Amino acid sequence: MTVVDLYQRAEKVSWIYINHLVMRVGEARLRVGGIGGVGTAKEHRHKGYSTLCMLKCMEVMETDGFHLTALFGIPNFYHRWGYAQAIAEPRLTFRTGALPAALPAGYRVARFDRNRHAAQVLSLYAANEALRPLSVVRPPAKHWRGFWLGSWWFRRSKAFVVLRGGRVAGYAVNDQDRKAMIVTEVGYRDPGVFPAIVAELARRAKSRRVEEMTIHMPPDHAYARYLRRFAVDAVIHWWRNGDGMARIVLLDKTFRDCAGELGRRLRNSALARARFAIRIRNELGEVRLAAGGGRVRVIPGASRFRRAS
Repeated sequence: MTVVDLYQRAEKVSWIYINHLVMRVGEARLRVGGIGGVGTAKEHRHKGYSTLCMLKCMEVMETDGFHLTALFGIPNFYHRWGYAQAIAEPRLTFRTGALPAALPAGYRVARFDRNRHAAQVLSLYAANEALRPLSVVRPPAKHWRGFWLGSWWFRRSKAFVVLRGGRVAGYAVNDQDRKAMIVTEVGYRDPGVFPAIVAELARRAKSRRVEEMTIHMPPDHAYARYLRRFAVDAVIHWWRNGDGMARIVLLDKTFRDCAGELGRRLRNSALARARFAIRIRNELGEVRLAAGGGRVRVIPGASRFRRAS
């Protein structure tokens, strides 16, 4: 993590945290600066201090070689630094009374224990999210904090694992909220564990006396497809100028390190045998992509970084 602080004399008046993340774009792995913890002391607000900190963050991320930067932001602020809507917010909602609460034979449920279960859970997560765009690459078990953040800032989470024959067959994570049932992640070894995960989530929802359950999950996830049998309402929010936003920091570096993934997608498309060139130009600079023989080659242009005024 990198911390950008702004001081007025000896007083810290504004600050931003840059979380060092690695995210997937298919098989590519990109360094992403996750902007968070943006704040200004109450008595120093509306003086442009957050703007100064953001300008410094952009310089730091360019110097440190980040491919991308992403954030969950307030409306009508971060577009000034080139951030655009990039992250959808999918939600699945269904009534808990329709869910079977009996645990299938051969499975048992245990509270997630980082020391005992982290390595297996991380393995399942990596396999499930292998090609999921912008999914975070989690660190090895010894460096991973475990499940702690819930569906929003200041919400905490709790997790359980479903065991079969002593191995973790699946897991789920939900908010620590006695008045709602919000699930933020589900992982699995194979779809056979889905009825057991449904049963445990249903038991927890009924113990809280909540009639609806919400799962933050893309509708093409295998577990989401399984849930269709229970009459699920699926909604995807795309925010115009706020919430999940991202931007490229280094144009040439990003496309160069994604060239292999672009080639993989090309080979699996109707244009696998085509030869063509594309030029991409914006305020960051220019790159040219040359495709042929199922491969993509990046020809760099004069990349530059233009600061917001």
